[in-house]
Amino acid sequence: MAAYTGVTWPAMAGIATLAQPLILALYGPRWVAAAPLLRWVALAQLCYISSRSMLTCRCCLAASAG
Repeated sequence: MAAYTGVTWPAMAGIATLAQPLILALYGPRWVAAAPLLRWVALAQLCYISSRSMLTCRCCLAASAG
């Protein structure tokens, strides 16, 4: 899980930061309106990964305590 989080966090942070240039480079100026949506999707993925890893940690702690 740590390796997945270690790869996903920087990737999603980079995508959120560079959403507009990324959209321009990959799809062209006609798709630049999708950049804010891509930014929100990347940020939502960061939240999802952090909540999922917190849930996994709690389950592991509960299993080891019992």
